[in-house]
Amino acid sequence: MVQAAGGHGKVMANYFPTALTGSAWSWLMNLPRGSVHSWEDLCDQFVANFQGTYTRSWVEDDLYQVRQQQDESLRDYIRCFTERRNTIPRITGESMVIEFKRGVKDQKMVEKLATRVIRNTTELFELVNK
Repeated sequence: MVQAAGGHGKVMANYFPTALTGSAWSWLMNLPRGSVHSWEDLCDQFVANFQGTYTRSWVEDDLYQVRQQQDESLRDYIRCFTERRNTIPRITGESMVIEFKRGVKDQKMVEKLATRVIRNTTELFELVNK
């Protein structure tokens, strides 16, 4: 925001603490005096400190990896599938139905899915919950 308004490194460095909370703010406040020499230096130190803690967002292709294991119950598969699905922003209902069908191995569920037209996730989970 500051950069978009034409701000320079010093302005951004002054604004930076107001944008932080929690452990990021604590990290900044506990930096040794004189350890940051420029905006770029501050950015590099910040990234080096926090890059290992970043949880990446899942993407639609990651849902393709969720498959019911041979010894996994249908309920456990549904839980695993739903947990992963909930971490994927902007996934379509159609994609979720397709990926669920690809991943489920429970024979009774496979048969139910094969004999019905499922148009959306509401219909899918109504069937699954029966």
